Amino acid sequence: MLSNSFVLVLAGSHSITTTALAPQSCTSGSPTLLLNLYNPSAFSYTYYSYSYTPTTNQATIMIELRQDPSALYIDDISVIDSSNQQLISNGGFETGSLTSWQRGTVSGGSVSSGCANTGTYCYADGIVGQTDNIHQSFSTVVGSAVTVSFYLRNGSGDL
Repeated sequence: MLSNSFVLVLAGSHSITTTALAPQSCTSGSPTLLLNLYNPSAFSYTYYSYSYTPTTNQATIMIELRQDPSALYIDDISVIDSSNQQLISNGGFETGSLTSWQRGTVSGGSVSSGCANTGTYCYADGIVGQTDNIHQSFSTVVGSAVTVSFYLRNGSGDL
């Protein structure tokens, strides 16, 4: 059975469930779903940008990916505040690792070379039959909007 989806969630001050449930989700707080794609056709890197207004002084960006049997790729993730300051680290995965990111317990994806939108690396989902999850928390100012942006690609072949 072929299945693919992408979910990007931002949430203020909460804990994240990291169990083998699909999809993984926030257990408290008020998550804001920024993007949910289900069974899209293959597409090259596409830019997405959203405004998010935090309600707490800490937020978590959570990215869930699933593409069976192919792969979804995400790169150049950015969270910018009103003073143009970058609030997350390693959004382009250019360390060659998941430095600054946390994995959910179901995580078969990896930082890979040769799939980047810019630079050398991107994050590629790599687990079949379950949802990948990575997330990163960052400080915010309550009521001060941030801009969340990233590039996403839906591959059409195996990694």
